[in-house]
Amino acid sequence: MTNRPKALLLEDVEEVRQELGADLERLGYEVIEAEDADTARRLLKDEACELALLDVVLPVGASGLYLAAWLRIEYPELPVILMSGYATVQTVTEAMKLGVTEFLHKPVSQRDLSQAIKRMLSGERPERLAAPAVANLTPDEAERQRIMTALDETDGNRTRAARILGISRSTLWSRMRALGIRFRPTKTRKRSD
Repeated sequence: MTNRPKALLLEDVEEVRQELGADLERLGYEVIEAEDADTARRLLKDEACELALLDVVLPVGASGLYLAAWLRIEYPELPVILMSGYATVQTVTEAMKLGVTEFLHKPVSQRDLSQAIKRMLSGERPERLAAPAVANLTPDEAERQRIMTALDETDGNRTRAARILGISRSTLWSRMRALGIRFRPTKTRKRSD
């Protein structure tokens, strides 16, 4: 049995969950993992956690925002950090309404995670919750920008772009269609998906 503090990690993408879990372990936490909000709620009934790191966008069931709202009622003292590859102004605003002061943009680095945890535990508030790159954009424009950046960074490889965004490939396709994104790699790029 360990004396390390426990952190609940809610992330639906297994690779991202493993990476963030390893980061939390390196930061001294025992990690309790869940891939959906219902599982997270069940785990919290059996495990006393000192921190919750929640993905906002989940493919099935309740969202991370819903779970954050539930946590504010059931476990009001539990520090909650939200994260998303879709950092829209609307999402950040909803998080702020729930009293969440830490919102990380995917992909999440261990350094950003560590700083967010330190700020949260010390009571220090970040200067701004919204990333500067999305602060003056509509939610759809911000989402479109994040997707286009991920696609550009991966030379149009949708599988890798989905990993960067922390979402499934099918969710990426769905959001691209909804936003009218028709990304085509240039002729000099090798297409691998």
